[in-house]
Amino acid sequence: RPYDEALAHKPIRGLYSSPMTERLFVVDKENGGKADAQNAGINVCRAPLFCVIDGDSILEPDALMRAAQPFIDDPERTIAVGGTIRVANGSKIEAGRVREVHLPRRLLPLFQVVEYLRAFLMARLAWSSVNTLMLVSGAFGMFRRAEVVAVGGFTKGSMGEDLDLVIKLHRHMRDKKRKYRVQFIPEPVCWTEAPETLSVLARQRTRWQRGALECFFRYRACS
Repeated sequence: RPYDEALAHKPIRGLYSSPMTERLFVVDKENGGKADAQNAGINVCRAPLFCVIDGDSILEPDALMRAAQPFIDDPERTIAVGGTIRVANGSKIEAGRVREVHLPRRLLPLFQVVEYLRAFLMARLAWSSVNTLMLVSGAFGMFRRAEVVAVGGFTKGSMGEDLDLVIKLHRHMRDKKRKYRVQFIPEPVCWTEAPETLSVLARQRTRWQRGALECFFRYRACS
C-alpha cells in the first residue's frame, strides 16, 4: 500500500491488512511517541477526514457519523470537530460497548463526572459558539487532513499535542485570512476511564498543565 510522506515520522516497518476487510489495517513503525504515531497515521490515511482517539476510549456507535456532520453541513469552513468525553467508571462495558450507564462508586471519579460535564457541555460549547475553541481533545477529535498537513501535523515531543495542533490551525487559517470553524458538538460521545487515585490524577493533571504551559510559551509571540 503506497502512502504519502507529507509529515515526518519514524520509519514504518510494515502495514498489516485484515483478511476480513481491507479497510482495517495496522501500521507497524519505530517508536517515536504519540504525536509521531499520529503523523504516520495521517500519512497513511487516504480520506479527507481523520479521527484521533485514545487507546482506552470507547465510542458510541453513531459517534463518527455525528462528528462528521459539521463537515457535511459546512465543508468549506469546518476544519476540526470535538465531541463530548464522558467518564466510564462504574458503567457496564461489554464487547467494546457501554451497555449500562452508572455513576462511579468512588468519590474521586464521581467529582470528575461533574467536572467533565461542566467542561464539555458548558465551557467548550460556549467557546465553540464564538469560534474561539482552543482545544479539541486528543481522546476524541475529527480533523480535515489537508489543513493538518499544511501546519505540519502534530508537534513531536509536545506534552499537549492536541492543544498544540488546534493553536497551529487557528494561526494558519488567520494568516491565510480564510473563514473557518473549529467546532464542538455535544452529541458524539466518547467514554474514557478517569483516574481513581490521587496519585494517578496528580500525574494526569500535571501532564495537562505542563503541556498547556509548553504551548503557551511556544506560541507566545502569536497574536
